[in-house]
Parts: sequence; structure tokens; C-alpha cells
Amino acid sequence: MPNSFMVYDHWTQLAVFVRHDFSTSTQLVMFINCTDQIKSQLRASMSSIQTCDPYSRHAAFARETMNVYDQAIWDLRGVVWEVEAYQKQLGSVQPQFTLLHDMARHISHNKEILDVAADALDSIIYEQSVLDEQHPRPSDRVPWHVRDVHQQSYLTSKGIRATKLRCISLNERLQYEINLAFNNISQRNNEASVQMAKSAMVDNMMMKTVAIVSLVYLLGTFVSGIFGMNFSNFDTNESGAMAWGLSDNFWLYWLVTIPLTLTTMAVCLLWLNRDVITRVICGRTSGSSGVERASMLGH
Repeated sequence: MPNSFMVYDHWTQLAVFVRHDFSTSTQLVMFINCTDQIKSQLRASMSSIQTCDPYSRHAAFARETMNVYDQAIWDLRGVVWEVEAYQKQLGSVQPQFTLLHDMARHISHNKEILDVAADALDSIIYEQSVLDEQHPRPSDRVPWHVRDVHQQSYLTSKGIRATKLRCISLNERLQYEINLAFNNISQRNNEASVQMAKSAMVDNMMMKTVAIVSLVYLLGTFVSGIFGMNFSNFDTNESGAMAWGLSDNFWLYWLVTIPLTLTTMAVCLLWLNRDVITRVICGRTSGSSGVERASMLGH
């Protein structure tokens, strides 16, 4: 399924008008906006339709319409399956939210149509039962055919409801795919946040290292500035040649710098590991308290 995959739809509003004349057992039937597929199927079933029953045309038309609905849901089911396979292949790299929501919209429209169709067919079945109870039956309206039309309408109603359940299942599967895509994106963002946090921790450690190194060298420079003296000199010696000369008091620099540097590093280490030191001290304190209580209980 390429990224440019689109879902195209074609809506057809089907309608039927039936007028039955009980005196002559004749019918005027008008099928409006029927597709060529339904027209051909209705023509093929004309020979088996009993014109004496006013609802036989309704039953035949409802049966053919149910087949169209069923085929539409199966087509959507194939598209949903392709989306599921495509999402698994693509992973969390580039979820197609526009496609997923477009398909969810089509499935919602189909569910609405199936609800209306089931309600309309229930009304037809009810009116058919009212006709059987109240209207005088013509002599040619045989009871077995009445039962056959009832069964056709009832089975068609059950088929429409089964198709509706399949449509609901498709909608749930599609919602699972949408939620999975959102969760994959959230997981990817969380992983990126964790990586950024780790990088920030590494940068923080590097900054601490640079600060400690700067502190080590800064102390010596600070001490040298305090003394404000030249420990070396480039001048002529006793023989008259230019040479480097070192002061006899240079040991004072090391006497102050080395202890100060070690003390500063020790303070930094103690500060950085203050949590560990606190836990160790607390552990020893609690241990000694336990030993004292045990000795008191022994006495």
C-alpha cells in the first residue's frame, strides 16, 4: 500500500415504490436509482416472485439490497486488513492517520445506513403482519406463500443485523490501529526523551569535570597571585651569560598550593558523594543502636 493510497466511495440511494390492487391482484412497482447489478438480479428473480402478495417485491428488493450492503462491508474489511498489514510493515515510522480516520468515517456511514435499513425492514415486517391479521385475504393469496415472504423478510433482517455487527467489528479493529499508532508515536517520543536525558547527564558530568580541572589549576594561579613574586628570572649569571634563575623561596609555592589543592579536591569528592556517605553513616548508626539494644536485653 503506497503512501498515496486513497479510499474512494460511491453512494447510491435506492428506493422502491409498490402499489397493490387487491381487487385485481396486480401491482405497480417502481425501482428508483437501482444499480445495474441490482437490476439484473431483480430481473432474474422476477419469475419466482408471487404478484399476489403485496410485500413479495419488498422482500426481493430487501434481499438484493442486503447483498449490496454485505459486499460493501466485505470490501471495507479487505481495506482494513490491508491497513493492518501495512501498519505492521511500516511500524511507528510514518503512521497514516489521515487514511485511518478516512476509513473510520466510511465505516461509520455504513453503520448508519445499516441501522436505517434494519429499522425500515422491521417496519415492513410489522406492516406485513398487520396486513395478514386485518386485511381480507384474496383467494389466490395462499398461506404457504405468506409464510415464505415472512421468512424471506425475517432472514433478510437477520442478515442486515449480522452485517451491522461485522461493521462494528471493523470499526473496533480500526480504532485499535489508530490507538496503536498513537502509542507507537508516544513510545518513540519517550525513547527520544530518555536519550536526551542521558545526553544531558553526560554533558553535566563533562561540565563537572571541566569545573574540577579548572579549580585544580586555578588554585595554583590564585596562590601565585597572592604571593605576587617572581619565582624565576631570565637574567645574566656570574659569568655574564643569559640564563634562567629560580628563586630560593620557590618551595613556599608548593607548600601552599599542594595542600590547598588536595583539600579542595577532597571537599569536592565529599560533596559529590554526600548521599552515599550519609547512607553509610546512617547504616552504622542504626547497626550500633541495634547492638546496644541487644546487649541491654541480654543483661
